[in-house]
Amino acid sequence: IFVLEDGDVLELNGAEGWIAGQVQAGQVFLDGNTTIEMESSTLRERRALSKAGIVLVISMIDGLNHKLMGEVEIVGTGFVDSDRLGFISSKVSPMLSESWDRGDFLVSDLVKTNKQIKRIVSDILYKETGKRPMIVPVILQV
Repeated sequence: IFVLEDGDVLELNGAEGWIAGQVQAGQVFLDGNTTIEMESSTLRERRALSKAGIVLVISMIDGLNHKLMGEVEIVGTGFVDSDRLGFISSKVSPMLSESWDRGDFLVSDLVKTNKQIKRIVSDILYKETGKRPMIVPVILQV
């Protein structure tokens, strides 16, 4: 019986075995054909998503006049159940639609617009649920 620690190298021949040295070792995560270090930013982001969930805020904009087409759609996963998300969406979507209609959001400055949408949605979601999911604004120009 051999009792080994992480990194120990065990050598065996036909009759015996021995600890032949050590190699650097640690935890790794295998994802398909990719190996990810346990402390990588990718794994940290995946952990955060698994705990908080993700919410997409989808706005479809007319490419010619930069006006909102229809209502802003809220889609989420890993955040709250679909009934609760529907209730929250019924509050958030009209508010964002009105902001688009008033010209508060500008297609010409998507960085600023994305930040504004994230802030508005984040504040409402936290007030309603006490959670802060990852919020991804999606602005589609058609």
